[in-house]
Amino acid sequence: NDNGKRMLDFCAMHQLTIGGTLFEHKDIHKTTWRSPNGQTVTQIDHICISKRWSHSLLDVRSMRGADINTTHYLVRGYVSVKLKCPEKRKKSVRMPALEYLRDRTKSNEYSNKIAEKFNDCQDLHSENRPLEEKWKQIKEAICDVSFDVLGERSRKQKAEHLSKETKELLKERGEIKKLPSTDDNRSKYSRINGLVRQSCKKDDNSWAARVAGELEEAAKQGQQRDVWQRIRTLTNKRTKSTQAVRDKAGNLISDPEAQSHRWAEYFEELLAPAEEVVDFSLLESEEKVFSFDYLSDDDEPPSMLEIEEALKKLKNYKSNGLDEISNEQLKYGAPGIVPWLRDLFDSVWKKEKSTDCDSALIPLLS
Repeated sequence: NDNGKRMLDFCAMHQLTIGGTLFEHKDIHKTTWRSPNGQTVTQIDHICISKRWSHSLLDVRSMRGADINTTHYLVRGYVSVKLKCPEKRKKSVRMPALEYLRDRTKSNEYSNKIAEKFNDCQDLHSENRPLEEKWKQIKEAICDVSFDVLGERSRKQKAEHLSKETKELLKERGEIKKLPSTDDNRSKYSRINGLVRQSCKKDDNSWAARVAGELEEAAKQGQQRDVWQRIRTLTNKRTKSTQAVRDKAGNLISDPEAQSHRWAEYFEELLAPAEEVVDFSLLESEEKVFSFDYLSDDDEPPSMLEIEEALKKLKNYKSNGLDEISNEQLKYGAPGIVPWLRDLFDSVWKKEKSTDCDSALIPLLS
């Protein structure tokens, strides 16, 4: 057939180099497919790399000993690329087990402890204390109570998908794979391979039943977030990204340089549209509408009731701010936190100055 020619044309069109043709190896390390009867071998699997990076490819060969349950051999390539030194990883931030607040298991205990903690901090009401010190003391009190009552969030242990029996069968199949290719050994491999497939299918069904049970339990408790997570796990749907670029006529562009020009053209039209003449005199006849008509210079600082209502509206499962305080820690500790936030907001209102780390204050004041 003409598959070989088509392969060469594809590589020439996309500026690719076939890695298997660059390195000297024995014939047994070049073949990538063996017929079921073991008599015919050929090279039909390849590693292709852009010509720009062809010098980074150090070696390509087939690995005949890999047990991958197919008549094809595994093709391995070594690539050496000089990359920019990555930045040092930041230390992982300790997080309290917020799930105990979301399911209300320890919300009452947490709220009571917060109230007791702040009752012991009478110096927070001092008007002479800087805002930064007040907020720092509030933040530290919330964090201390969170870890004392809720504990530190533990990492989720991923459940084993394959059973112990399946793993033993896979190990046995791998041992048979290493034996010489004789009729008897091929027969043993085929028999064990059938058992592996049956065991894997059984494990898949058990896993699906377990996830479906978790989905049903989450639906009964009204936990829609967990329901959709289980649905995505079962359906295994992923967002597919594409590198296709089309011109104005809708034709695909394969040349990288032409793609760059098309992107530049697109953003020029998007960000620098043609100028239009606007007659602003038409706006003079329109009635003025104030954005915040309910505000005036005589307004008082937020009341305790307003702060409490604002805390109730905070949504769960949102990322923490710069202060590492979550919405759940504020919302479920409202009875104890509100008086101290009221004092803090009074200071902000009077001094007309906020703290440097105001990620928790902005949604409440707005």
